[in-house]
Amino acid sequence: MPDLKLVIVGSDYLKDVCRGITNVDVTGFIPWERLQELFDKASLFAMPALSEPWGLVYLEALACKLPILGLNRNSLPEITQYGKFGYLVDNPVKEEIADAIERAFSNTDEMRKKGEDGQLYCLENFQWELCAQKILSKIF
Repeated sequence: MPDLKLVIVGSDYLKDVCRGITNVDVTGFIPWERLQELFDKASLFAMPALSEPWGLVYLEALACKLPILGLNRNSLPEITQYGKFGYLVDNPVKEEIADAIERAFSNTDEMRKKGEDGQLYCLENFQWELCAQKILSKIF
């Protein structure tokens, strides 16, 4: 899929690792405003992290209507409602991750729907006000 562009946000060392790879842009760490711009322009949020126990950034992406892609472990299966709002990859193997990305982009209508449905789910279930209300209801 030569038209796809991958933007990697994170450590600057990845700039050297990815230097010269077509359609890959490594930003390094960026301010929240720039991250929001990337969320607004993106079609898919992919973070196949080996260990991301909670995954707040997945929820941030879902809140922006982005379907999410990551490893089938830790909190991601629950956050995606077992694939309803994104794509789960069983093994941290580059070929499996690439296949999942290709599957996602082969059906952009489905991908868009996952993002829209994921945003609704995220906003209905993961707001700080709701969290505070649940905590306060247990205390008082």
